[in-house]
Amino acid sequence: MQKQPEPKATKPKITDFELEGVIGIGNFGKVHQAFNKRERRVCALKVLRKESVAQMKHVDHIINELEVLQYLSDRDKQAHQEWLQRPHDKDDDDDDEEVYVSECPFLMHMYSTFQDKENLYFELEYIQGCTLLS
Repeated sequence: MQKQPEPKATKPKITDFELEGVIGIGNFGKVHQAFNKRERRVCALKVLRKESVAQMKHVDHIINELEVLQYLSDRDKQAHQEWLQRPHDKDDDDDDEEVYVSECPFLMHMYSTFQDKENLYFELEYIQGCTLLS
């Protein structure tokens, strides 16, 4: 019996999100606190206007940002899976639970990216209390 290929995950769409308050404003767009209805999680949704990015000639910078965040997120996801698979010592007398600590604790995890005709979207980990507004 042949193994069936796993179905490809469908890319998110803006309709999969409920946008809440704005937590950041930049030259190219805004960052919203949002709720991903499909995955049932709170996130930060970075919305970049394609026209603004192109006009200011920052396409390469946005691509670099995407690649770096994706690389670090993938690397952290792999390290977390490896951590989960290794044996953990748990002393009965010790109330401290062993906790996974990211290699990059100061970077937000990237969940997904997608685009439509007008915008690029980065779905990022939402860190409560973190605001990008000054």
